[in-house]
Amino acid sequence: MQGIYLMPFSAKSILFYHAWRDRIRIAGFFDEDEGISGMRYDGCVISTPRPAPGDQCNTMVIICDAGNFEKYQARISNLGYANIFRYGQALSCEKVKAHLPHIDEAAFLRIVPEKAEELLDIHFCIYDEIYYSDALRRDDALAIYTLDIVVTERCTLRCKYCANLIQYFKNPQDMDLDQVYRDIDLIFAKADWISKLHLFGGESFLYKRLAQALDYTAKYKSKFGKLYAITNGTILPNEETLDAMKRNQLHVVISDYNALSKNLNNLAEKLSAYDIRYITTNPVWFAGQQLVDGRGRDAKEVFNRCTMKCTMLQNGLLYRCPFLAHSARLNAVPYSKHNYIDISKEETQKIDIKNYLSMPDNPNTVTPPGCAYCSGYEHNMPIVPVAEQAGFPLPYKVYDAF
Repeated sequence: MQGIYLMPFSAKSILFYHAWRDRIRIAGFFDEDEGISGMRYDGCVISTPRPAPGDQCNTMVIICDAGNFEKYQARISNLGYANIFRYGQALSCEKVKAHLPHIDEAAFLRIVPEKAEELLDIHFCIYDEIYYSDALRRDDALAIYTLDIVVTERCTLRCKYCANLIQYFKNPQDMDLDQVYRDIDLIFAKADWISKLHLFGGESFLYKRLAQALDYTAKYKSKFGKLYAITNGTILPNEETLDAMKRNQLHVVISDYNALSKNLNNLAEKLSAYDIRYITTNPVWFAGQQLVDGRGRDAKEVFNRCTMKCTMLQNGLLYRCPFLAHSARLNAVPYSKHNYIDISKEETQKIDIKNYLSMPDNPNTVTPPGCAYCSGYEHNMPIVPVAEQAGFPLPYKVYDAF
């Protein structure tokens, strides 16, 4: 064995490095970013993977990005590496915390400043901390990894391949603030912990009552990890909203769509001035979560291949993903009570929500039939132009029966 390489260079891989460096020989990091090739972290070189020489074919490569494992595995295999492994949940929350002090955050951020949010994730012990917390060891505890609460359907852009189907809305609406409050109360009356909570759009910063929604959400700050808003960099929040964002420790994710994100730089300056955490991303878009003719398609097969890991709450209805929520609002897919769970009903118990979220492995649940009308969400799907603008609203076909 010629040593072990960790891929990509990320907060997860450096946590693995510090947890295991005294037990195994880690030769360095692999990363596809040519700009950081040759740099070192704690003496370990970061290199762009090259074709494996004959004496290197037995080198072990550990992929520290479960969501992109298949993508990295295919590329490394094509370069001649045979021993490729997935780094899953190998550390308890307690062990994660034990190794946090050993991470050289300054060195990490000098190399990849755009990955500051990854370090923040580690500090919140993203590795399924919700299952290790003493408060959640009960069998009846309900923990949700990511939840989107819809505050508006309006957006400033008209993206042809929007995964939230906003491109099809003829009359997008802001949610009534009382309904937003009600949704927040409903979910926290049932959930013991939410790791990531998003106030979602549309374009979140178009919601005029965002400051009030943030303050109300803060009532439950002991029951969630991080509070997020996602923006396309076109809107500058007013001072009231910025104050609320700072007060409630909102984390902002700015999607950089180049010229379309016309206020990105000004927004970044505003957020910095208010000491609000933010990251800027350059997303890659796949042809996922688009409306297709689902007649004759296997919903369970689509669901089983899906990598979408967030749920969405709107008007008291909890959906497994934004596609199911927004396609229902559009009446674009046939109605089925199995596409959602109504958490506003008194008879809906915590165990009912747990069963819904544990499908399809749980025999007590039914896969949402609406999944058959989704093109799917997989990392190996065809790439489409990012934020390509189209006529608005786009037409779509309504399927009124399964």
